[in-house]
Amino acid sequence: MFKKLFNGAFTLLGVFVGYEAFVLLTKILYMQGFNVGNMSSMEKICMSALFALIFGFIFYCIAPVL
Repeated sequence: MFKKLFNGAFTLLGVFVGYEAFVLLTKILYMQGFNVGNMSSMEKICMSALFALIFGFIFYCIAPVL
C-alpha cells in the first residue's frame, strides 16, 4: 500500500517537474531572443502536457528503484 502511494506521489512530482521544465525552457528561449510569444495557447497547452507526461513517466519508471 505504501509503495503504491509513494509511486503515485513520485509520479505527480515528475509531472510537476516536467511542467516547470517547460516554463523554464520557454523563459530561457525568450531571454535568448527566440520569439516564443507567437505560439498559440493550444500549442502551449499541448507542449506543457507533453513535457509533464514525459517527466511523469520517467519518474514513474524510476520510483520502483528507490
